[in-house]
Amino acid sequence: MNLPNQMPDPPVNMAMSPFYPYILALSIGIFIAALAYGWRDMQRTGRWLPLLVLAGAGIASFQECIYDVAVLVWWAEVDTTPMYRLFNRSVPLWMVFAYPWFIGGMGYWAYSRFREGMSRGQLWKLYFFGWFANLLLEVPALQIGHIYTYYGEQPFKLLGFPVWMAMTNTLMPIFVGAILHLLDDVLRGPRALFALILVPAGTASAEIAAGWPMWLALNSGQGVWVTQLATVVTLGLSLSFAYLIALKLCVAVPSERSSGIAPAHA
Repeated sequence: MNLPNQMPDPPVNMAMSPFYPYILALSIGIFIAALAYGWRDMQRTGRWLPLLVLAGAGIASFQECIYDVAVLVWWAEVDTTPMYRLFNRSVPLWMVFAYPWFIGGMGYWAYSRFREGMSRGQLWKLYFFGWFANLLLEVPALQIGHIYTYYGEQPFKLLGFPVWMAMTNTLMPIFVGAILHLLDDVLRGPRALFALILVPAGTASAEIAAGWPMWLALNSGQGVWVTQLATVVTLGLSLSFAYLIALKLCVAVPSERSSGIAPAHA
């Protein structure tokens, strides 16, 4: 019995865009800004945690190839030298700078706000800002040429970017910030090095927790109607996890902080 191939074929002959160096330079510039923010906060707090979070996000960039297989992302292989090639995915150097500023920088910022008593409204602002930041990260690269592409039955594309990806990616820094906040009392001294494994763990947890319906749908061979339905499920999961984190770790309204009511788990 010959079963059909459920996994779409990637565009294996895609050549790297000549504009890739500009996208890489932009990402390096944002990374340097995140690094400066982390260095300044390290001097202010006397803790290495902000820089360790950025480094942990850099380590998490080696998970990229796993997600790319599941969500049908293909990086150009012709006329380029990848940072690494695993699972038949040639991941470029761009990712080792993008992960630290998107996941590490925003994740550490979320952690800092949790410590100070982030309101639920502020968390939702961060959640939807994550959508914008994800668009800022990906849309330019998708528009200027063949750096990478989303292939297969991708639903609801905006300028080449399937918006469901923002539903999972925006959870990454929120999960990272929440984990760091919950474990903050033990991440002291040498134990702060555990951030190097906690950040990749938070990244993977967020991506899988909300994205697994899309992974299944995209590789089911059932067509775009199934991926559209899975998008609704993924959106529901993403919103649900953000809602639960807001209930657990955030104060109800900003005025609670100023009125002397202690923020949750501060």
